[in-house]
Amino acid sequence: MTNDAPEQPGMADIQRRAIGAILLLVGMLTWGAADNLWLNLLASACLAAGAWVITRAVFAIVFTVLCLSLVHFWLSGISTYLYVALAAFALSAIILIRRFRQRTANTHEARWKHRQ
Repeated sequence: MTNDAPEQPGMADIQRRAIGAILLLVGMLTWGAADNLWLNLLASACLAAGAWVITRAVFAIVFTVLCLSLVHFWLSGISTYLYVALAAFALSAIILIRRFRQRTANTHEARWKHRQ
């Protein structure tokens, strides 16, 4: 008889997620604490790092940074948020192009066999 129950996370996963949760908490507590752009950007980086440590999904973090920085740029008009959004857009384009190339390379042989 097979056991189809999902695997329980190991101690390393729990510790990794706890560190990510701590980073998220620090980012949330320091966000908006001072009216300082660089402190808010550091808090945003802390939030992104915590989310990455928990999820290990770089594209999700980059897309979230892109969306949030565009919203903050539109609300505040501070150009630094626009630069962050442009960097996040460039990173997301690089990630998507690399994924596309990898998927086409992985299926190249199967596509040629199907044509013959």
